[in-house]
Amino acid sequence: MKRTLIGLMLCFTAHFCHAQVIEEPVKRKVSLSIQTGSLIISNSYLGSLNDFKRMAPESELLNRDFGDFSRDFTSSRSSNTYLSISATLDAFQSKSQWARLNPKFQFGISSASVSLFNGSMTNTTTQRIDTLTSTSTGISYLVDSIRSETYSLDYYNEFITIDASFIIGSSTESTWSVYGGLAVSAGLAFNAAVDVFYSEEISYSYGIPINGPQTDQAVDFQNESYRQNSPNLSMMFSLPLGLNLRLSKSREIWKDFSTFLEYRPTLTYFGSTQIDQDLFSTSFIGIGARYQLIR
Repeated sequence: MKRTLIGLMLCFTAHFCHAQVIEEPVKRKVSLSIQTGSLIISNSYLGSLNDFKRMAPESELLNRDFGDFSRDFTSSRSSNTYLSISATLDAFQSKSQWARLNPKFQFGISSASVSLFNGSMTNTTTQRIDTLTSTSTGISYLVDSIRSETYSLDYYNEFITIDASFIIGSSTESTWSVYGGLAVSAGLAFNAAVDVFYSEEISYSYGIPINGPQTDQAVDFQNESYRQNSPNLSMMFSLPLGLNLRLSKSREIWKDFSTFLEYRPTLTYFGSTQIDQDLFSTSFIGIGARYQLIR
């Protein structure tokens, strides 16, 4: 009888322990990361003079006829500093068919200052103002006035967004791992500003055949800056692609730290009513550091 009771107790204990093992959920891994890099505008929309006039309606420098000016508007290709802080956690608590893809959710906040597009306009006019005649030789020399005007225009703003991503990839327990996913960001674009820089150069050319043309110059500079106080909606849709390096698999100090390189082709929406286009193609490339808070 005692043997029977002991056997039943052992069976019950084994079954209870087995059930506990099955029902115990897998602990979520949580990591914190910070990254910085460059946000580059690779947009085909180049901006226009009308955009700048709408964004700076009070500009005295732009309140004139530019019919004789040559114009060159370009999408800004300069690098814009980008900063992001985020937390990443496993998408599923228990083992599932998705586990081998290491699915993760990532949530964070990002900010950047972006130069969207810029332009320049130039005009050069030449006018005959005098003729000088030598009293000794009788040779006449022509005096021309050359006026060169240049406008440089720049439009930029800042933004801050809340980010959410779904990521899959190889295991971050390995030394090297790769990942990719989908991300969406929403926030505000603010501190939009237009800078207008004007320079005027007047030179006088004396047609002296022996020594070549001689010039005297007079230069004038003016600058205007206009800011828009009302923020606009900003949204981004991107494809994060990255390469992760775990600093160590065994050393206690370094095993929870890793560095990563990330590239994000992005479609960005700036909800401004003062420019002819709201959608911009952008790209982000940067480096970051990650700490495994819960393993």
